[in-house]
Amino acid sequence: MLQEVFSKFDATKKISSEILSRTRYLCAKYLGGAWNRLRLDQLRLKAITGGMSNLLFFVELDPEVVSIGKEARQALLRIQCQTDLDQLLTESVVFTLLSGKLRMISDRFALLVVN
Repeated sequence: MLQEVFSKFDATKKISSEILSRTRYLCAKYLGGAWNRLRLDQLRLKAITGGMSNLLFFVELDPEVVSIGKEARQALLRIQCQTDLDQLLTESVVFTLLSGKLRMISDRFALLVVN
């Protein structure tokens, strides 16, 4: 399960190959383009802390990776952990609003929400 894999993330330690592999898979599946041919060492991953019921990561392509088309070079990857439907709806609305704000800044940015 994704929650179990990503909940092992520790910002003070080297990122496990399991977390990097899952991240690469999700980005390739939903973003396509250069993400499909990415090596693990070409992937940048940083946890965004402060959330209470989700795991949130900033993901980006290494600067040396050449884009294939107009795929996003950066993304927020959110692994949902809560089961409370009211809370899920509220957080989804906030995340969607955040998506709109980020798209105004850059059209090469994506948001991925995974259950």
